[in-house]
Amino acid sequence: EDIEKRAQSLKPLLICRIVAERLMRASHDCFKLLIAQLEPLGYGAICVTSNVCGCCGFVEQLCGEELPANLIKADYVRTDLNWPKLNIQNLLSINQQYRDRIEMAVSAEVAREILQRLPKNDDQAEALIRDGYEIARQMTWEKVCKSYFLPALDRAYRRFRTRQIA
Repeated sequence: EDIEKRAQSLKPLLICRIVAERLMRASHDCFKLLIAQLEPLGYGAICVTSNVCGCCGFVEQLCGEELPANLIKADYVRTDLNWPKLNIQNLLSINQQYRDRIEMAVSAEVAREILQRLPKNDDQAEALIRDGYEIARQMTWEKVCKSYFLPALDRAYRRFRTRQIA
């Protein structure tokens, strides 16, 4: 029984570590493979990614504007946190302290959102698994290649050929 109590008390810590890891990977590792950071969706996980990551656009194209409960889009480049007058000079002169303030504010919002979306019963957990699986099922490398990569190569080649001919 003592071990069971200890295990129960460690669960929130484990959840926090997993959330922190996914947050860190999703919001700061822009060069990861497009789909890799969303792989846990298929298991009912709640994934967090930055709004500037290509995987957000990919999921939006699959799901429309309304993102599934499994995905939280963090906006670390937003301009509503006491931002000075929005012009190029001010944008270029943002210091580390200001960036840290934005990151802390957005991270706090994301943490609250994660807590709100964590399943509170088996039905909610099953819904996260079902919805996450449905999204993940559509996120294949074949779809990425067929819908995005090959058309992009084709457009690039056509532009190149047009310049060569002209």
